[in-house]
Amino acid sequence: MNNNKHPSVQTRAGKSGMPPGTLVHIGTPKSLKSVINATLYNNKEISELHGTGIAEAISLASTANEDANAKFLWINIDGLGDLDVLKQLGEAFAIHPLVLEDISNPNQRPKAEHYENYSFLVLRSCTLTAKHQVESEQVSLILGHNFLITIQEKEGDAFAIISERLRKDNSRLRTNSLDYLAYTILDSIVDGYFAVLEIFGAQLEGIETQIVETPDERSLKNLYRHKRTALELRRAIWPVRELLSNLDRSDSKYVSTGTKIYLRDVYSHVIELIDTLEIYREMLSGLLDVYLSSLSNRLNEVMKVLTVITTIFMPLTFVAGIYGMNFEHMPELKMPLAYPIVLGVMFTIAITMFLYFRRKHWI
Repeated sequence: MNNNKHPSVQTRAGKSGMPPGTLVHIGTPKSLKSVINATLYNNKEISELHGTGIAEAISLASTANEDANAKFLWINIDGLGDLDVLKQLGEAFAIHPLVLEDISNPNQRPKAEHYENYSFLVLRSCTLTAKHQVESEQVSLILGHNFLITIQEKEGDAFAIISERLRKDNSRLRTNSLDYLAYTILDSIVDGYFAVLEIFGAQLEGIETQIVETPDERSLKNLYRHKRTALELRRAIWPVRELLSNLDRSDSKYVSTGTKIYLRDVYSHVIELIDTLEIYREMLSGLLDVYLSSLSNRLNEVMKVLTVITTIFMPLTFVAGIYGMNFEHMPELKMPLAYPIVLGVMFTIAITMFLYFRRKHWI
């Protein structure tokens, strides 16, 4: 495998002035190499190459074309660390430089574009880390007459389950064309959104309980972290609706009418995801209001207690202030029981005020 790396551009501003179609990586690559798996199959047989070079994978395309029995080629690339792989793919399958540029820039908005020799799809796959944080990556699909190329940002075969289904002799993936395999990949990505939203909703319930019971700075940080996560999920999920609608309405010769029925099912799932996500976003906005209200209520409770204490001690301070004056002729100063009498009066005043506040439900 050719491991010659192209320089990365950290921001879009760094790419300013470069010719259209220039292959540079925007941002820091999530993988420093590209792992290539190739699968050549039809309804009767299947052969696979794991961790192969791009040249070997491309050579299978000619085998698929020359074979008397129609065969389909699926090339799956994990990692964008080696941009020479994209360059060779572009030359072998006549992929437009602007498409390759979009693949190398992993910040694309999900979309579908149709060319003469293929259809280009790009969307984001979302997963949860061990700390239940959302991690997304760009997934690009190039669907041609007898080839499908899938490209992911990082290593780790996210489509291992699909590969396992493809190995089964009676699998529907083997008896249908490549657009059905592309549909299966899209469906797998959308199903991943459901798993993420399910855990995201459970986390929101925990935050709601935390905010109501003990609103503190940690609760606020969790709230804003989840608001950012919701924005990231919205950015990934919402445009998929347009992508699927585009595929359903398009006259692309690479998407059959039979497969469009399945794509409409995925479309309905995306609508359900969008509705759920919008509910969660409204919950987040409501939780912020709940947090501010809870914080205000706690402050009011503290201020009420302090006010009651201050109010009770005000008359006591008044009495103490009177007998703290240094006048010579104060008859109570010469009384033997003056001190305990004054303390008793002060205690009685305090108890009376306390009972009065309790009766009014102020404390």
